[in-house]
Amino acid sequence: MASVLLIEGLGCSGSQWYSESLLGNGMYMSDEEKEAMASVWAQCAGGVERADFAFGEGAAAVQERLRSGQFKVVIVCDLSAREMFPSFESRLGPLVEAFAKRGGWVLFPTSDGLALMSTLRSLFQTPWRESAYYRTTWGVPPENAAKAAALFGSLSGGTTALSSYSCKACSIRSAGADAVMGVTPDSRHESLAEILNGTPRGDAALRQDATSATAGLPSGGLLEEDYDVCCACRDVGDGKIAYFGDVNAEYQTCLMVASLCRRGTEDGGVPRAVSVADVTVADRHALSPDEFAAVLDLKTRGNDAFKADNFHEALEAYAAAADLYGDRLGAVVAVPDDDDDATT
Repeated sequence: MASVLLIEGLGCSGSQWYSESLLGNGMYMSDEEKEAMASVWAQCAGGVERADFAFGEGAAAVQERLRSGQFKVVIVCDLSAREMFPSFESRLGPLVEAFAKRGGWVLFPTSDGLALMSTLRSLFQTPWRESAYYRTTWGVPPENAAKAAALFGSLSGGTTALSSYSCKACSIRSAGADAVMGVTPDSRHESLAEILNGTPRGDAALRQDATSATAGLPSGGLLEEDYDVCCACRDVGDGKIAYFGDVNAEYQTCLMVASLCRRGTEDGGVPRAVSVADVTVADRHALSPDEFAAVLDLKTRGNDAFKADNFHEALEAYAAAADLYGDRLGAVVAVPDDDDDATT
């Protein structure tokens, strides 16, 4: 009986490429890498069960699997489709939140970590904040090396899943003791755009601007808030959550995910399967009938103003409708000043 539940059908691509990579079937993985992945997954008690959220159509089936009390680890695979965030939060959020707080491990590998951060803050009150999107070489920060090694454990032959590697990632900051993979003193900006436009790749290529990857290098034994991280793991209640910001599901990232699942399903990880059968799923994004009627009225007023080329009035109406949702809405509409061009 599987002890790992992999939830898919949440990604912006509409395909299952990320989950296939996680399971060792990556398009660009070598035969040796696929064998290594298969070896790690074979050590996960009971293996992996896949559940398709199917962009909301499979929500009920995924809820049923989460409530089954069968699993120790849940992988929320590539939550990246912008329209899926409200649906995920309202239909699966309470179950996933309770799963972690009651002792389960929840992993979030994603191709759009910058969009994911608000969901993680909403569900788990994480301090993590969005940083940037670029390719560089990532490694374990020395300050957190012992914790990371204990968390991920050793692979066969005494090797580790925590080797430094290059990947394009959505980095985060304010990870502190949660940081697993971050920039190193030898990291350089490796994004193709920097190469094509002739940006120097020596010391001058170190990112020391407002979105610096290196401004927060370890100092005085602590990781500063501006330290860029592509992988983090945090205790939540009796369980854990983990973030993997690699946008391309590189082999090393997939190996780390599999290794963490192995650790979470063995005796030293989650002691038992986690039950959330009693958790009620209420739609956090639902409006009362009066609120919904007001939204429709504002929408009509906004549409009429837009058709009349009164763009500022249209934006005011749309913004008022958005305000009725408050924190339940994932986007904020900003009304420009009178001097601004409201059509841009």
